[in-house]
Amino acid sequence: MPTYKGNVGNLMQHWTLCELLNIAQDRGIPGLNFIDAHAMAPLARTKDSPDGRFDHVEARVQQPHEPDHEWASKYEWAWHHLAPSIGYPNSAVFVQQVWQGDFSLLLCEINGPTIAELGPWLGQMNSSPRCTNAELFPGDWRKRFMQPRGLPSPAEVGLHPESLTLVSFDPYWYDPTRDFDDGGNLCPNDMVRLLDGIENVNGRIIIQLSTYFRGHNNEAPQGVVIPQIDAALTTQGFADGTVVTVPLARGNGDRQDMMSLVYARGLDCQWLAQLQALPRRFTDWAQAIPA
Repeated sequence: MPTYKGNVGNLMQHWTLCELLNIAQDRGIPGLNFIDAHAMAPLARTKDSPDGRFDHVEARVQQPHEPDHEWASKYEWAWHHLAPSIGYPNSAVFVQQVWQGDFSLLLCEINGPTIAELGPWLGQMNSSPRCTNAELFPGDWRKRFMQPRGLPSPAEVGLHPESLTLVSFDPYWYDPTRDFDDGGNLCPNDMVRLLDGIENVNGRIIIQLSTYFRGHNNEAPQGVVIPQIDAALTTQGFADGTVVTVPLARGNGDRQDMMSLVYARGLDCQWLAQLQALPRRFTDWAQAIPA
């Protein structure tokens, strides 16, 4: 049965994702080309590592609310409307809930039982008039990204050419010491595979990479990982990454090496400024949650 962590990392990843979508919609972007390298199940039902702050937000969104209730975040609004009492949604489910315009989905997943659950859900998405394309790649994301034509531009999947392409990564961890990894982790060579995959993607692109560092004694996690990923992406025209991190530890097993890195190409200065404000806004939101 598909599982989810149920920790503050989930809050950070999907709060950030929902804010990225909300900002794009507020700017009048006509469509969304969403590509997920680690899709997960549409609804995971077993919590793997419960966390006090996650549990608090989960209980909060499960409560009945009036239709005009003012939510503290787009994330909580979306989660409230996605059957929170029976499991936790994946990124693609949040996307179809938050994004109100046309969208396309390309989901990569390597786990067999998860693939079996994604298939019927994508079939439902294909029947939606807002969904112009829904593709499931049953295998390692690297194989799909490294296909001769790479990843699709918005126009190739039936979207307006001025649409946004949003590429999501949620590996177990990023290991800067490895030369190659073909599993659920990321290594430096994977940045080359990512860039090769998006080489022919036209228009605006945002990459969200939610991960943590795992090394000897967990030393200087973000100080090791961030410069390495920055170097790979900024040389290809992406703006310096916005780093959304978990606030200072408050007990209950908080991990200080969790982070969501956001990189963008083709966005104007005002849009980039909104992305740069995300770390402070997430900290304000998260610090108001009881541990």
